[in-house]
Amino acid sequence: MKNSTLYLITALSLTLLAGCGGSGKTTIQFLAGGKPVVYANKGEVVEWIGADGKALKVKFPVSSPCQEGSLTSTCTTQMEGAFPYDCTGCSDPGIVVGSDNGGLHGQMKKTMASNAVANAQLGYIYCDTTTKAAKVYPDPLVAAASTASGVSTVQWVPIGDSGITNYTVTLPTGNTCVEGMTINQMQDVCTLVVGAASTPYTVTADVCMTPGTETLTIQ
Repeated sequence: MKNSTLYLITALSLTLLAGCGGSGKTTIQFLAGGKPVVYANKGEVVEWIGADGKALKVKFPVSSPCQEGSLTSTCTTQMEGAFPYDCTGCSDPGIVVGSDNGGLHGQMKKTMASNAVANAQLGYIYCDTTTKAAKVYPDPLVAAASTASGVSTVQWVPIGDSGITNYTVTLPTGNTCVEGMTINQMQDVCTLVVGAASTPYTVTADVCMTPGTETLTIQ
């Protein structure tokens, strides 16, 4: 799986640098644990290529930033923000559109061994179109357990076109995140406590009508 992911990212780098119509710079951030996130400028074209050299279709499960729709191997970016996508052989990737979105700061491998982030996971917040409740993709949100040699982090961010500005993730106890029971747009990263167990949590967002109950699975 790791080899196919690295090939995909190499292909993305070549395609984006050759075809950019914006700033001419595209960044691919590898999160701790190896998951890739592509940063593209609005209006740029992203193409996915599999290990066989052929077009690889990806699926945006909640919302797509692409003119081509939610199932595509080519994405002409038309909306800014962070968008998760799924594809065979990929490691939970995502795409961030827009130069002002900034890096996923809680997810990078830190330099000091005593505070190294060994694994990182992202949860994308949105409003369910039917129930209008706040939801997180994926659910359950699966994260690796923190250990003495490396901690794991979870960062919650709104999906790009959700309209969400303010949100709150509430854990039932203070034994899950080093940062405490509440995660929000001001403190969006949870550093998992060593020995933390899987737990339900609630999520609220300013444009969603009701709270949602999701699950954080730690393994």
